Amino acid sequence: MSNNANVTASALRDAAVIADEMTNMGSQVLGSYSNGRKIVLIIDKPPVFVSGVMRRRSPNGIGTDRVMAAPYKGSQIEWIERDGPSDAQLPEVAHG
Repeated sequence: MSNNANVTASALRDAAVIADEMTNMGSQVLGSYSNGRKIVLIIDKPPVFVSGVMRRRSPNGIGTDRVMAAPYKGSQIEWIERDGPSDAQLPEVAHG
């Protein structure tokens, strides 16, 4: 096996372990990818002890989406924080 294959296999094992840890802490893993340097796990919400920094900001029509990122055990975790009204505060649209 080549060195690159070993790194990839190791990174995939690490990602699986981290995904299990995130699930056990109450976060749902939505996806993952490699950015060329490390594995990035996309989660629905961060664990309580994790604080992130803003990686990207974009308008969403009623507020702002902020992609937050934080290092975690040699990988990176990312999640979206939304500004603006919650779903409960949005007016309902009448159909018909």
